[in-house]
Amino acid sequence: MDYTQTDFADESFDVVWACESMTHAADKEAFIKEAYRLLKKGGRLVVCDFFLKIDDQEDKRSWIKKWMHTWFIDDLVSGKLFTEQLGRHGFRIKQQLDYTGQIHKTAKKLYYASLLGAIPAELYNLFNPAVSKFSKNHYKCGYYQYKALKAGLWRYQLLLAEK
Repeated sequence: MDYTQTDFADESFDVVWACESMTHAADKEAFIKEAYRLLKKGGRLVVCDFFLKIDDQEDKRSWIKKWMHTWFIDDLVSGKLFTEQLGRHGFRIKQQLDYTGQIHKTAKKLYYASLLGAIPAELYNLFNPAVSKFSKNHYKCGYYQYKALKAGLWRYQLLLAEK
């Protein structure tokens, strides 16, 4: 189901967990509204995801835009904006933790994997011209993600909110 519009009854769950998935919602507020609807009173929303460091930040090399394009993300928001949206829809923020420092090693591995995969991916694209746009460019996302991280443009955060 579309996690911004599910068939579950109101107040069906004690916990809604979104691990690196909320980022892909074109409408973040639709996700928040649906999570609120699904949670019982006192229920918790746990979001662990990528957030812009600040809204309207300068990105001279367009690392974020390129990352979003190769990973098919409509929009990234800041943790500040997302928590404000949560509050507007009735959630109380219980905890907000920054794990950016802990994911550097993994992001660097993805960066190297994207570099190592570039030649095979481009050869595959050459011999398979009908491959999807996503498949043609997806290997680049690790490169752009890491460049944006090194430029200090995004954060990896865990948010705990309560209904």
